[in-house]
Amino acid sequence: MLFIAFLCMLFCNTVKAENKQLSDQESTALFNDAVIKTLGIPFPIFRVYECNDKSGKSYCIMTEHVYKQQNNKPLMDTIKAYYVIKANGGYKIVWRLQDFIDY
Repeated sequence: MLFIAFLCMLFCNTVKAENKQLSDQESTALFNDAVIKTLGIPFPIFRVYECNDKSGKSYCIMTEHVYKQQNNKPLMDTIKAYYVIKANGGYKIVWRLQDFIDY
């Protein structure tokens, strides 16, 4: 019984998942033009979240495409999100999500 309790403490240790929105300066420092080009991200980044959990550090990059201005406000027709991890000295896209609005 004591052995099982020890194994649970060893392998069932829960790690609190944390995330935060990065500032524009932090986002630009991590995802400069060269990194964006390597990842194939076509639209400007408007928000990046950094996530820390038991698998390590990852990022959710949110982008949007402005197709026109109306009343001095941008109108977007495409929003894309990318879930990125650090891999092999660079970044790797794990998944991507796209929302397209056809006007």
